[in-house]
Amino acid sequence: MLSCRKRIEWRRFRMPARLYLIQQGIPGVYDAYLTRSKTQLLDTLTGGTDYRHGFSIEISDAAPENMVNFLSRGLINDIKYIDCATKEVIGADIASGNEFYDTTFAMCHGSGGKRIDFGGEGVGALSNGNPWETLHKIRFEQPGTSMPSGITSGWSTQDAVDVPGSAQTLPTE
Repeated sequence: MLSCRKRIEWRRFRMPARLYLIQQGIPGVYDAYLTRSKTQLLDTLTGGTDYRHGFSIEISDAAPENMVNFLSRGLINDIKYIDCATKEVIGADIASGNEFYDTTFAMCHGSGGKRIDFGGEGVGALSNGNPWETLHKIRFEQPGTSMPSGITSGWSTQDAVDVPGSAQTLPTE
């Protein structure tokens, strides 16, 4: 199963756990996280099961564990949550998303989502333009910033989905 993010220009995030292996079409990644333990995944990534498949030579010492955490706790089938054709968030509870946004993100991004300038765009434009990246950053944070992570805050996937659904109602200009 491949994500519809292939249609969107993807960017490599700082942490290797954010490489979106599923989008690159590496066979078995989505199934592996469903069927293998964290120990088995770590063994595979570090070459313990087959030295020809180890990534530890190419990435930092902490990266395999970060990637295993991402694969075991963070990988989701976002086709369930974002419509590929319209880019609309599916099944978001806007009221819940507003509450999460107001209590977690508004202090930095502002109530209208424009306090931080993202190349002339605010949170509304970003969430409407690339909801996949918005959802990911809500779940895992913006690297190199103090932005909180929904995963480490104990949010469910639905909690995280509610926020970009809400953010899509913010001004886009």
